Amino acid sequence: MKVELQKVETPGREERILSCPKCPGQLGSYRFMEFVLDRCECCARIWLYKGKVEGLLRRAARGPLGAFLDRCFSQG
Repeated sequence: MKVELQKVETPGREERILSCPKCPGQLGSYRFMEFVLDRCECCARIWLYKGKVEGLLRRAARGPLGAFLDRCFSQG
């Protein structure tokens, strides 16, 4: 799984700056496997909601064939 995090610029995020629960850093949005994750700019911890964890695990369990089928039948 050598997919890199890609920084996501979300419009309107300036009003709702989220802070890290473990340190004084701020959370930034990153795209990983078509999911948007919150990552601390200071300590680099990644914070997920329950639905995101389940979606990531489901997608990772599908393997390369599942990724190929997702690309073939995606609505994008």
